[in-house]
Amino acid sequence: MNDSCSNSDARRFARLECLAPVRVRYAGWRVQYARMVDHSAGGFRLVSRSPFEDGARVELVFEGFVPEGSALSLLEAYVGVVRWTRQVEVPGLPLFEAGIERLQE
Repeated sequence: MNDSCSNSDARRFARLECLAPVRVRYAGWRVQYARMVDHSAGGFRLVSRSPFEDGARVELVFEGFVPEGSALSLLEAYVGVVRWTRQVEVPGLPLFEAGIERLQE
């Protein structure tokens, strides 16, 4: 697991690269496990072995890891919406990526 974070590009919000386990809950009951590969004040980029649902409202719960120096909290739920998804072309098992917009509630 990589717990170092770094700014990676010039988007609306500065992005921090990380590798952290996350539990994704759909509609409060269905669960999907993923890895957060970067985050910003506006959202998260996740990778999973299962596809994500475009437009789905989700809750993200970080499991046992919070990136050093981030404002994210261990076991705190973050609400968001899946804004984009795509399959990642890699050898072996299929991987799927998603951009989650963080909702402020």
